[in-house]
Parts: sequence; C-alpha cells; structure tokens
Amino acid sequence: RIVEFLQEEYIVTPLEATDKWDAIRQLAAFLKRTHGLTELTVDDLVESIEEREKSISTAMGSGVAIPHAKLPSGPDIMGVMGICPNGIDFDAPDNKPVHYIIMIATPREHQQRHLQVMAAVARMISDTNTRAKLLVAKTPAEVYEAIEVESKENYNYFLED
Repeated sequence: RIVEFLQEEYIVTPLEATDKWDAIRQLAAFLKRTHGLTELTVDDLVESIEEREKSISTAMGSGVAIPHAKLPSGPDIMGVMGICPNGIDFDAPDNKPVHYIIMIATPREHQQRHLQVMAAVARMISDTNTRAKLLVAKTPAEVYEAIEVESKENYNYFLED
C-alpha cells in the first residue's frame, strides 16, 4: 500500500528549503540517511534527479512535485516526502509554489513498479482534501496519519510486485 511506501520516518515537515535545488538536495540527503544507501552519495542522487529536471520539471501543479532518481541497483523502490508550508518555486506548469515534494528512487530493474508508484502517489496527492490535511500537519506523525486515513477511505492502493 502507498502508506507502506511513505512511512512516518520517511517524512520531513517542515522542509525549510530556499529553492527547488535546496529542497532536492535536502531530500536526497534524507533519502540516503533513512534508507541506508551506502553505495551512493547525495551528489549521485541529485545528479540523477537533475537529469530529469533539465528535460522537464517534475512539478505537477497544484503545489505537488515528484522528483525521481534512477539507481544502478537495489532491492526496491524507496521514497521520502517533504512538506514546505511556505511553498517554493519548482517551475510548476501552473506557476504555483510547491508545498508537497515526494522524492522517489528506483533501481533500474524496477521500472514497471516505478510507474505504479508514480501513479499511486499522483492519485493520492491530487486530492485537494488530502493536500489541505498535509499542509496543516505539524509533525511527520500527523502527515502519516493524514495519508493513512485518506488511503483507507479513498486511496487504498496496493502496489503489486
């Protein structure tokens, strides 16, 4: 389920970032630390995300961005989430600031699962009620609780292996 992908320990709020690249760097460091990525540096993760961002922004509009990195290998897809209460410019298609950043790192051998995760995250975060609850959450526990409640009520997605 999507709530298993975004556990409380993988959420940072508030994410105090000065701009898009600061947010990406902070979340890449958080991802590396929380998921024990010893084989990669923060720079490796940022470079992978930067490649994608240079071709097209991963900001979806409505205050949401889903930057993603490709990993050379690994057991499964991993992710972290940052909530920026004040919002940051992320080159969004609607020119609105981004408040919700879900960073996903996918081993190359899990590309099909990557698409499932991206779709599930996009559906969950596209709901205005969910976004409103996330924005007022003050702690990672409150963010996780909001995701879990919405997941049970509306977005009980199972990510197939």
